[in-house]
Amino acid sequence: MWHGVYYAIAFCVCTLMARLFECHSNLFSMLASYRVRSSLTTAIYKKMLRLSAGSRRNYTTGEINNIMSVDVGELCDFHRVATCSYTIPICFIIGEYILWSQLGPSSLMVFVVMAVVLPLTSFIYKRIEKIQTKQMELKDMRMKQISEMLNNIKLLKLFGWEKPFMDRISITRHQELLPYTLTHFTRAIVSFRRIRKYLSCEELEESVERDERREDSSDERYAVCLKKSCFSWGLEEEPILKDITLNVKKGSLVAIVGRVGSGKSSLFSALMGD
Repeated sequence: MWHGVYYAIAFCVCTLMARLFECHSNLFSMLASYRVRSSLTTAIYKKMLRLSAGSRRNYTTGEINNIMSVDVGELCDFHRVATCSYTIPICFIIGEYILWSQLGPSSLMVFVVMAVVLPLTSFIYKRIEKIQTKQMELKDMRMKQISEMLNNIKLLKLFGWEKPFMDRISITRHQELLPYTLTHFTRAIVSFRRIRKYLSCEELEESVERDERREDSSDERYAVCLKKSCFSWGLEEEPILKDITLNVKKGSLVAIVGRVGSGKSSLFSALMGD
């Protein structure tokens, strides 16, 4: 008579303990997810400051913003879900044991069903991954279009181009929202690859080679001293500036004047080591 009461009490206690442990697991997962977000955001920001000129041309401001906001967020969302993945084998083993005890050899049909379903699941996953990659490209395009519109807002207002630009952004946005039925796992994989590709870009040189043979103490009066120098945006590219000779004294005010495209900004970038 009392066995049913004992089983009911035990069932209630187990359910309460399961909910309690689940809440603690979710808490620890969220804390770990926030740490991952903070670490990745810091790493991407520091990487942005160290990118070389050749690597910087491959990433627009909108793409970097997407990596920091979208891709990092997708990885953090997947991190919270992935903590439950280790329970899948345990649940499968317990479930198979219960089926074997109740059905006997007939429970082995589970493995037959899995053998049929797994190839189909793999095919669907690859298709979803391609769609997710296309969605990320459309999102980057939309951010690039918005950045162009904001950077040239004065020209847009003067020529009345607001409507065409808004139509372009709306079309890209509609294409982006079309494949929005993707899982967290595939989005996390694509985001991880994008972040890894960005963090693997070439960086600026951390040191400057100095000519120790120069003993002319008068050079200490100069903040900038160039003599027949050549500069290029990449090691394998043609020099943009050739035979540049420039001496700027410390504390002096110097203005560099020239036509558009004559290399003024390139010279400043060269002086800053970009």
